[in-house]
Amino acid sequence: MQSVKLFPKVIGIFTNLNISYHKKIIEKCYSIKKKISSGGENWLSKVYNVSGKINLYEDKDFKPLLQWIDEKLLEYTSNLNIDFKPINKNAWFQIYNKNDYQDYHTHPDSRISAIYYLKGKKNSSPTIFTDFNFSTNYFNIINPTEDNSREWTIPFQEGVLLIFRSEVPHCVPKNINSERISIAINYK
Repeated sequence: MQSVKLFPKVIGIFTNLNISYHKKIIEKCYSIKKKISSGGENWLSKVYNVSGKINLYEDKDFKPLLQWIDEKLLEYTSNLNIDFKPINKNAWFQIYNKNDYQDYHTHPDSRISAIYYLKGKKNSSPTIFTDFNFSTNYFNIINPTEDNSREWTIPFQEGVLLIFRSEVPHCVPKNINSERISIAINYK
């Protein structure tokens, strides 16, 4: 059988093998949290974040990590044969405490988004992606694959980067561990 995959929602997954600067960045996140109140006023959940408060691209301590993420963005777009040159980049972090979560959402003002898993235990809350089309055509899935799934879960692992089109709905279920820190990036 020949198959044609129409309108795919491709998630790029990259692993950072050089996490030597993580400790400095994590300390910086805690330092910022002491000085700046949480952003994301229109978020349903109350995860601590600096969305709309600061852009991590303006902080030299985040530069090594953000440069690596930007390189992976270029690799992602090149692999998909997308001509994309960001004219505006915005990065922020979130600190999830026990029982914190983030509802399904998209990033409508951006073209490509990314999530970087900075700190947390292996069983910290994953990121779940969906397209919400499962309600229109429900099938009994024998073995979930990328081709037949209604949602896809990407487990938390420090140093992992996810890159995706900004309109793909995603969420973070309730965190069962004490703390999870991630960095989000929007490219316009």
